[in-house]
Amino acid sequence: MSVFDINLNGYEAYDKGRVPFIVDITAFFRIKDSNVAAQRVSSFSELIEQLRAIIQGSVRTILSSHEIEDIMHSRSTFGDSFTKEVREQLASWGVETVKNLELMDIRDSQDSNVIRNIMEKKKSLIEMQSRVEVAENIKNAEIAEINAEQATQIQEQIAKQVVGLKTVESQREVDISAQKAAQLVKEQEKVTKEKEMEVIKVADVKRAEITKDVNVVKAEEVKQTAIINAEGDKQKDILKAEALLESKKREAEALLEMKSKESKGIELEGAARA
Repeated sequence: MSVFDINLNGYEAYDKGRVPFIVDITAFFRIKDSNVAAQRVSSFSELIEQLRAIIQGSVRTILSSHEIEDIMHSRSTFGDSFTKEVREQLASWGVETVKNLELMDIRDSQDSNVIRNIMEKKKSLIEMQSRVEVAENIKNAEIAEINAEQATQIQEQIAKQVVGLKTVESQREVDISAQKAAQLVKEQEKVTKEKEMEVIKVADVKRAEITKDVNVVKAEEVKQTAIINAEGDKQKDILKAEALLESKKREAEALLEMKSKESKGIELEGAARA
């Protein structure tokens, strides 16, 4: 009931194009049904030979239907194919696989260099791809360096531009601030001047009002003076007229009295004469 292995070493096989090569196969089995196995073979060594023949047949059948390049590139796939190929045959011998048959090695036969040529071709292809990749990597590195340098230069230019813009912006802000300050000064000067003019205007109005009031007072004074003077002159004239009238009256009275006296005198003189 223990697990046993069968090695198929140095087995000569052919691919789909009848290219010869040699393979090494390893398989692991165990007895699944001892009664069936005992009926088919008389000894364990005989069972081993029968199983080896089964493996050879499956390997020959599967490998001969594929190209050598495919066989070399897909060993694990072929191991699974080998296992599926022999599974039903093994059941008739009371045996089963423990795991997939493994294609351990594949190489050229004595008179063939196909695999070697394939390997050389693969090697040269790998070298070519390697060189191409190296060249591509170098080119990409150089491009990356150029791009990095360009990016650095662009960033420097952008930084300089930003600094320049900031400087211009700062200068513009300074100029605007200076203009605003000058404008504020001018506005303040204007306000101050307007206030000064307002003060002067008020002073002029006050002065004009004072002058007007003074002139009114003076005019009133002149008027009153003129009235007083006129009244004085009138009174003087009245007094003069009254004085003259009184003088005339007195003269008339004196003349009348003199005439009366003269008339009396004449009368007396006439009487006297008479």
